[in-house]
Amino acid sequence: MSRKKLVLLSIVTEMVGIIGISTGVGVELATHADYGYGIITVGSLFVAAGGLLFAKIIPKRKED
Repeated sequence: MSRKKLVLLSIVTEMVGIIGISTGVGVELATHADYGYGIITVGSLFVAAGGLLFAKIIPKRKED
């Protein structure tokens, strides 16, 4: 995979996480249901995975 594709993948992964966190906050505010916390947790895992891709994997690859 090229460097540009990995950067795009990390950005998209973080954006999915941000959308998930926002959805979880909205669900929690609207319904006061506990599964809103689960959605927030999954979203934060996506943000962490995107950050891991960007910070650890991309700099170690040589320029294509």
